[in-house]
Amino acid sequence: MLVTSAIDALVHVRTSTSKGLGTGKQFTDRTGQIAAELAIPFTREDAQEVWKHRSDIAHGRDPWESRRNAKGDLQQSPELTKNDPMVRRCLTSEQILRSVILKCLTDTEYAGRFECDECVENAYPVTRATAKKPRINPGNQASS
Repeated sequence: MLVTSAIDALVHVRTSTSKGLGTGKQFTDRTGQIAAELAIPFTREDAQEVWKHRSDIAHGRDPWESRRNAKGDLQQSPELTKNDPMVRRCLTSEQILRSVILKCLTDTEYAGRFECDECVENAYPVTRATAKKPRINPGNQASS
């Protein structure tokens, strides 16, 4: 969770053009762009799962709730290994953060990408969804 929050601190912006872009969207889009730029394999799905895990913890949801059995008793937590998808995603997130920090410390031009909200926005643009949601008319029929 700390690594995800640190990456979020780098990529989350509040500007007039970022209005309406959720924190999760900014995290998933920008983290994916940064990973690609650093040649670190990390998909959008990876970013979404890491963000979801952070959100579960940050908002007080029990990450083990889905592990309850039919009687409602908590089952034993799984033994986690480096091959577990969530562990792999967390380790890769840490690699992304370490790489960004190192590059910022050794490359002032690269560090400039994180100097201000507009700098982040220009270096790592977040795309808005272009598909229109269908409107529902009073007759309960979708229209476009």
